Amino acid sequence: MLYEHVMLYEEFLTGSEILEMQTQLDMGHVQFGDKMIFASSAQSWALEKVQVENSNMKYAGKIISIPFRASSIHLPAESLLSLKHPYFPNVEEAARCWLEFSSYHGLHDSRNGAITILLPEIRAYMRQAEYVDNDTLEILTAGTDIEKVSLTIKGAYWIQETIYHFQTQVINSKAILNIPSNNQRLECYLIDQAANVYDFHKEDKYSRTVAPTRFKLRQPNAANIVFEAMIKGEGQRIEFKPFVEPDQAMIASGGGRSKLAEVIISAVAFANADGGNIYLGIDDDCCVAGIKKGLEKWGRGPISESLIARYLGTLKATIKDRIDGDVEIKVSAAKIDEELIVIVEVQDAARKPVGIRQDNYVYVRTGASNSKIPPNQLRHYFQSGIFS
Repeated sequence: MLYEHVMLYEEFLTGSEILEMQTQLDMGHVQFGDKMIFASSAQSWALEKVQVENSNMKYAGKIISIPFRASSIHLPAESLLSLKHPYFPNVEEAARCWLEFSSYHGLHDSRNGAITILLPEIRAYMRQAEYVDNDTLEILTAGTDIEKVSLTIKGAYWIQETIYHFQTQVINSKAILNIPSNNQRLECYLIDQAANVYDFHKEDKYSRTVAPTRFKLRQPNAANIVFEAMIKGEGQRIEFKPFVEPDQAMIASGGGRSKLAEVIISAVAFANADGGNIYLGIDDDCCVAGIKKGLEKWGRGPISESLIARYLGTLKATIKDRIDGDVEIKVSAAKIDEELIVIVEVQDAARKPVGIRQDNYVYVRTGASNSKIPPNQLRHYFQSGIFS
């Protein structure tokens, strides 16, 4: 599409046409339609292998990028307006719509000022992976050549610091692997008999470098819920707190709110919004601090299963007793790196607002903070439909 100062251009290239473009780029220029563009500096090529649903496209494959700062091109500030083509308020919005990258960050995107060639791998890829039990991982494959090529899943997983290797042939588009679901790290590749890579997957206990829609390699246990929260950080549905004594007063000795009061306020704020989790034993830097020392002091004895159960039950009862309203709360524990973390799961309340006994204010979660609503502003929340 051609505007007064902007051209939106798209072309699907064959292998020979890509080689022809490479020759042009090596000579410092490239042609798009009837427009010849000259670079202002020498070019260097970069090649990256990517998995399914990466930041450029939904397919696995390869990304070739070439920085290309054209000497004669300047981004116009005005809107893109034409009788024949769609309207865009600026080049940034046009690029976001036209490029159809999986994600695009506008004027701050690192791919601006570059030529990006997408080489999608549609011959064979890992479509889905899921545990059928605690030690059996099933990987399903797909692609145009899936029945024509002999494929193998090969890789390794780690338990603590020990590496274990695996290799399994794909049969009828499926591979069955004996891999414990409690592994700390997993890497696997889909390859043919010549070791050509079609697709790959990598993850560890702290991060996932794959699309969560196709891989379900982490069981939704308490430890993995904590790791997910540590990656995301505090926000609309996540709050981090230190150890809390469930039998302490709402007002601390210094006159301010106690840690227990802060937990109860967060629980009420989550219930009045979209729900959320409070993690006891994670610090503000998203690191594991644990609650063992505080729990031993509170329980006046060493950590034991009975002490943990008593603490969880007391904490849950205290929170529910201080809340004025019906809120579903679940309290559980997770062991992370030899430490103990407590998860307080709060569901959004069916009837809102809920409050805190002997407190005239209502609290609502807004981003990573708890907003305090005075009584004279509650009418607005009812009228807007936030409370019902």
